[in-house]
Amino acid sequence: MTRRPWLALALLAGACASETGIIVEVSWTNIDVPPDADRLRVYVGTGVAGEPRFVVNDGGVVKPYAEVHEPFRYFVRPDGDLAAIGDLKFAAAITRGVPPDAIEPIAFGAAGGEVRFVDGQIGLVKILLLPFPYTPAGPDGECALYDPDTIGAVIIGRPDDGDCDGTLDAVDCAPLDPADASMASGVDSDGVDCGDCLDGPAPVMLNGWRVDPGSVFPGQREDAFRAANNIPTSVACLHIDFDCSGACGDEVPRLGEPPRDPDLDASGSQRCGATSLRQDGLSCAARPSDCDEEMAGHTPITGEAEICDGRDANCDGRPAPAIPCAIDRGGALGCNIGTRACDDTSGRISPEPSGCVDAGFPHLFSAECAPLQATLPCLFDPDPLACAGVDRSACDVGVAEAGPCAELEKLRMPGVPGTGCDWRVVGGGVQGDWNVGFVGTPGAAPSPTTDQCGPALVVVPANPDPQPRTIMIVGDARTPLTPIVARFLTLKADDACDGALSCNPPVFQP
Repeated sequence: MTRRPWLALALLAGACASETGIIVEVSWTNIDVPPDADRLRVYVGTGVAGEPRFVVNDGGVVKPYAEVHEPFRYFVRPDGDLAAIGDLKFAAAITRGVPPDAIEPIAFGAAGGEVRFVDGQIGLVKILLLPFPYTPAGPDGECALYDPDTIGAVIIGRPDDGDCDGTLDAVDCAPLDPADASMASGVDSDGVDCGDCLDGPAPVMLNGWRVDPGSVFPGQREDAFRAANNIPTSVACLHIDFDCSGACGDEVPRLGEPPRDPDLDASGSQRCGATSLRQDGLSCAARPSDCDEEMAGHTPITGEAEICDGRDANCDGRPAPAIPCAIDRGGALGCNIGTRACDDTSGRISPEPSGCVDAGFPHLFSAECAPLQATLPCLFDPDPLACAGVDRSACDVGVAEAGPCAELEKLRMPGVPGTGCDWRVVGGGVQGDWNVGFVGTPGAAPSPTTDQCGPALVVVPANPDPQPRTIMIVGDARTPLTPIVARFLTLKADDACDGALSCNPPVFQP
């Protein structure tokens, strides 16, 4: 990638009237140049026959800004046949940043039209620098791309790499865009070259999913993408731009179905649960659900339980709760209780053994590990513990048409003799659409843990339409002879406001 050495450069010192050349004068009288400016750059481009671009020429110059004075002048003379040199383009800029740091423009200007050498004459080109944007490209910023608005984009680049991005024009999918160095020779075997927004030999992590590059390309369909990457359909919002459209949620979801309308109310939010979408590499940022698709800016998704899918399905601002799990340490009492936490940003919950984090709860008999271990295929179910088939009590909690009943729902836990107890709600006090905690002494606020031996379990619906949720409570009397108590309760709304938590079968026998 060579430049065209058809010009000779000299600072303006002794140009004779009989010479052939061009005086370039750069001024920036009305520009407030910041103190971190470090370079004055003058670009000279030689015209390419039949093309609207110019090849960067050795007639350009880069000078430390501290060493130049305004106006800056220098003399360019031809070195070769004038007809072969042809049209020239002149531009100049003040920049900050020295490679390998990024080069940022401060001021820019360009000659209005093409200039030619005239034999035996000295011409004058004046360039006034203004705070006008342009793109310095190439390893040393030796190429310039700008748009003067009147004639379209102008590029002063290399002869075989017009945008100076290191990819030859012959295989560059965007030969005039220095930000796109993608090549027209894909390596992921999906048959798509230019326009393939993911191309590589190895899988990559996108929003927490391990994705095969060959499954991401223009025109890809959701069902094929899910199948290629083992992503279950229960994960409603992928937040991955797998069809290279530049947005999420606009793909055709199934064969034969029409394209989705990602924003029915033109609110700027999408039904997949994003109030705003931005392209961040290949992952689109997850946002809370738009809570009323009938009204701009609000989209309720009524009747949906909160699951770990990267969106706030019921629009209550509450995160998806942690899911109880088991860590089998071996031995009769080797079942440690853990939790799997949801990453609400990506809509991802780790199925790996390391994803079950010991929560510091008491151990159970190893035989009791099985129900918790069965939660693994139920991670994206609206009620994971119920999906796992745990032996549970169904507990009715009063909810009237106007919302949760005024009186707290209480269940007295059994008293255990000893020096103290540990009662805990596994996963914390926020359990889906419910707030759950213990009250050990009258007047105390509910807490997900208590050291009282006979606390009341308090359950309060967090919204007027709470979805069923199975929770796990654990009690430990801190004595070697008293067994650890573990119970599963499914909380569900009931229209009876009697102030009682009614469970069938009873959580604790009378």
